[in-house]
Amino acid sequence: MLTLRCFGSASAFDHDGTELCLRSRKHVGLLLYLVAHPKTTHSREELAYLLWDGDGKKERHSLSQALYDIRSNVGPIIKVDTNTVRLLPDQIEYEVDNLETAIREKDHATALELYRGEFAPDLLNLGAESFDRWLDDERERCRVLASLALKNAQRNAEEHGDWDEMCLAALRLIKLNEFDEDSHCALIRGLWLKGDPASAAAHYEAISDAQQVAASPTIGKLTSRAPAQPRWMSVSASSQSSIGLPGRRAPFRALVEELRSTTTGSRTVVVTGEVGVGKRRLVQAFVEYAGTVGSLTDWSMRSQRPFVPQRRSTAACQSRDVVVIDVGRA
Repeated sequence: MLTLRCFGSASAFDHDGTELCLRSRKHVGLLLYLVAHPKTTHSREELAYLLWDGDGKKERHSLSQALYDIRSNVGPIIKVDTNTVRLLPDQIEYEVDNLETAIREKDHATALELYRGEFAPDLLNLGAESFDRWLDDERERCRVLASLALKNAQRNAEEHGDWDEMCLAALRLIKLNEFDEDSHCALIRGLWLKGDPASAAAHYEAISDAQQVAASPTIGKLTSRAPAQPRWMSVSASSQSSIGLPGRRAPFRALVEELRSTTTGSRTVVVTGEVGVGKRRLVQAFVEYAGTVGSLTDWSMRSQRPFVPQRRSTAACQSRDVVVIDVGRA
């Protein structure tokens, strides 16, 4: 099975990972176009116009040379006759198909690993207007797919309290679109929640000065807390990153889902477990997170009743093995 890579650069590889070289960029462009349309039978006239802007004798000869180059160096992956050209099925693996499959199956890691860069940037400006238009459309489609994969990855990391991965995904989203306000806000929240409020404030000031995003009262209030750390970070020096480690992500995500499913009012959630397993840190980290998305506000710590809300919530107490909180919208 051959592989056609297209993110970062366009190139074909055999089953051993050896790159298969073609004689010109237009030949690579023709191969890419054929692989992107696996169920289409193309006329020679169409392909000649696509890459050589005509179907005269010279253009048809150039097309014949390209087809010969592909069949000689890549293998018998296309069927050619007097008037038509088509890709033979199941002969080559296409990275765009793999990206779409990974997104559909919610395989965030594979999707992000596949998208190494823009779609076929090395095939820009081939001097073929029709091909350039198709390439621009496909590049934008892949950018949208990558953005969807990154947003899914960022949301998944945020739901699990994995602030490092949340920040990485947000940074990659900003690289795709520097005016994506949601991604800037996610990066600021992630930086603050991972214990770097100074960087969160600096980023907010930078994008505010550049007028890249509209002013956000929630994010502005959050960044104004610098240089203070999230309160859960100060509970124990040895547990500062515990929420982002396996064993805490599932309960943290359950609390986030409870918050998102509460559209009005509030609901009571009971967190149980053995004494000393970290219920208090878990709940406090969740409260800090909820504050960054403008949901739970004005919580305070007291020596005997650690979680006492000052507005909506009515139940907040900790016993030997139970923490009771109210989850709601501010």
